[in-house]
Amino acid sequence: MKSRRFLFWIFSLFLILGSFSSFPSFSWGAQKVDVTFHYQDWDQLSLSQQAQLQAGIPNETITFDEVSYTFVYQKTKTSTSADTPANSSSAANGNNTSSLTSHEVNEKQSAGTETGLPKTGDTRQSYITLVGGCLLIMAVGVFIWKRRQLKQLLLLLIILSGLGVGAGKNVQAVADTKLHARETQQITKGAHLVKEPQTIAGYTYRGYLRTARNHETSGPNKTGTVAVHYEATDGTVLSDIIYLEGEVGTVYQTPTKEFAGYVQKTVEGTPTGPFQEQAQVVKYLYEKQAVEAKLILRFVNALGQPFVVPDFSAMKNGDFVALYPNLDQYTVKLDYNGHTYQQNETVAEIIFSKDIGDSYTLPKQVRFTIQDERGQHVNYLSSLNEDYSSSGPAYWGNYWEEPTNYAGTIQAEQVVVTYIIRGSGYATAAP
Repeated sequence: MKSRRFLFWIFSLFLILGSFSSFPSFSWGAQKVDVTFHYQDWDQLSLSQQAQLQAGIPNETITFDEVSYTFVYQKTKTSTSADTPANSSSAANGNNTSSLTSHEVNEKQSAGTETGLPKTGDTRQSYITLVGGCLLIMAVGVFIWKRRQLKQLLLLLIILSGLGVGAGKNVQAVADTKLHARETQQITKGAHLVKEPQTIAGYTYRGYLRTARNHETSGPNKTGTVAVHYEATDGTVLSDIIYLEGEVGTVYQTPTKEFAGYVQKTVEGTPTGPFQEQAQVVKYLYEKQAVEAKLILRFVNALGQPFVVPDFSAMKNGDFVALYPNLDQYTVKLDYNGHTYQQNETVAEIIFSKDIGDSYTLPKQVRFTIQDERGQHVNYLSSLNEDYSSSGPAYWGNYWEEPTNYAGTIQAEQVVVTYIIRGSGYATAAP
């Protein structure tokens, strides 16, 4: 007797589970998404809905808990023309997706024509039916069990199982319009969906509309963060990191900044968009902006005045004139750049165009040497003194005072490197 009851309850359990599995939106394991496909006549859409029509076919990753697509068809004007394939518009824009706002979806309904777009929560009634059916089965089962009428209980379970299967089928195919029956599909959340609409004789496929929503949760709202960096292309950090925080799904906008001497070049990441559960990073990259500057070489005498090449004919009371023919044609040459200067000529500044941030290196010492009328180097000019010693000039340079900033980086719009020029002579002792 006990073995018969055990077998009876095992068989009953299978019947109950079989009837439950026929109801829609009832699944175990991974989170499922209810995806519904409707078929709608173009003439039944409002103007706003027609404006929102998307060409092509649904081709997207499903991230919402409930998604509804409405395939829109327009009656073919010429009856002799062949039916247009359902995917005739898919080549134009196969990857486009669009979300229709609830205001636009309900606009048609408010006008008194409720044959428009469906609501994404249509399948929730199935959950109510499922719970009510479970409670009813339990109550009737306990009543019959107490009366020891096992055959009646078994018959009741078989009938309910059949009703469950019928109910599930009815939910899966409910006629929305005269075009085609509504289709319902369950897929795993996060899976990719590609759906080809049906071909309907006498109608041309125009495109689709889409609505989607997530189920409300009673738990606390999840927050997301966005870290905003400001750096130069060479890795220099230009500002502290800014952290943005907000509820997942809400839209953030990262602030832009300006930095002196830099121009924004590019942005890595998404500068504006919805907060996500995983942390996001946005990096603004800046390129150093070229700022013109001048590097100036300045030549002065011991008094700080501009250096002037001496007049050789006037030196030592004119003693060199008789000793050096064509002395008035003698010149001096700057060893730094090979430039030639005439006697009594003021040596002008040498100016280089640079950018702020550029590095430079100049010689520590410079020298002006004597040349004859043919441009040949002359070691020195010399004449006898009263004691029969001899002396005269050899060159002019800054061998005693080197500029401290002869090398470095341009950090201002004008950098001056000053060379203090003094004469260096030749001399022999008296006999």
